[in-house]
Amino acid sequence: MSVKLQIIVQEPGWAMVKFTTPPDDDRERKQFLKLTLQDWVRDHQGFTVEKVQPIRFGNKLLGLNVFYCEKSAAAKPPSNLTVKVDTDLQKKYGKEYIEAVMSDVATFTATGRLRDNAVALINRLEIVVIMDQQAEQASILPLSKFRKQIGPTIAHELNEWLAGSESGFFCVAIQSRKK
Repeated sequence: MSVKLQIIVQEPGWAMVKFTTPPDDDRERKQFLKLTLQDWVRDHQGFTVEKVQPIRFGNKLLGLNVFYCEKSAAAKPPSNLTVKVDTDLQKKYGKEYIEAVMSDVATFTATGRLRDNAVALINRLEIVVIMDQQAEQASILPLSKFRKQIGPTIAHELNEWLAGSESGFFCVAIQSRKK
């Protein structure tokens, strides 16, 4: 059986990767989608993927929604950020791990993936880095303390991401603290 995939640009900034002839095994589906998306990104060097959401019916992976932007449209992180770290997180993970998280965030933002000046980036260990580029400050806190700041739709998307996405961060646009 041959596997066939298709990438459809739904509108600028949104593409869908889907099977026209899918494999039966879900692991194979995941691998084919991943490789197809990697090829597409390589062929579209001017784009940066912001978010990837799986499309499922029941437990069956059908495709991916891919949200992207042009690299030139992305905001650049400021060179000087004041960083506030939740004391419980610092005790739990230690200074080195928190520095590694900030390094990952810096790498993520330097690639031009963010268009908003203020975002919350959530990693797999449910650590939230709130980056407010306009106010030139960042805060690092546990997801449990951030959840009350997000609405039910974002909370649902976040829970889906936590349950199965492979991407490194879940991004949420927020209001800048600088007026």
